Amino acid sequence: MYSSCKKSSSQTPTTGSYYIKLKVNGTAKSMTMTPIAMFTSAPSLYLVQLDGYFLNNFGTGLSFTLEDSNSFNTGTTYTQQFVKVNGLVMGEPSFSFRSDDGNSYTSAPAAPGIIIALNFTEIATDHVKGTFSGTMQLQGTNTFAQITDEEFYLKWE
Repeated sequence: MYSSCKKSSSQTPTTGSYYIKLKVNGTAKSMTMTPIAMFTSAPSLYLVQLDGYFLNNFGTGLSFTLEDSNSFNTGTTYTQQFVKVNGLVMGEPSFSFRSDDGNSYTSAPAAPGIIIALNFTEIATDHVKGTFSGTMQLQGTNTFAQITDEEFYLKWE
């Protein structure tokens, strides 16, 4: 007996006004496909993941992951740091961006030359808004990129 699955080659973009926008070394980028925020919590650990993709390529986009021992709020700037949760040390935030030109940028907490900061300006029951900024490293090189004019408005899943 044989079975098979077929993965659809088309993705249905999220409609509406949700987005992630930023400039990489002055070049504007906007991701409006499946822009979502996912919040989870377990005892002593809070996690949020912010994602968005380009309409023309579902494989490229941006992903932020934050972990903290406190719930997320609008009064905190989340920067590169190591957070201790239940005796484990975790780095935050984790930020990866794969541009529509094929370049991949990453950040790692406390890595030399990398600066990332994220602020939530609004956390509602159905959406989250905020800004972020920083310097990321072009993966596999010693080249850095400036991330400016960045903001997000994401559906809360």
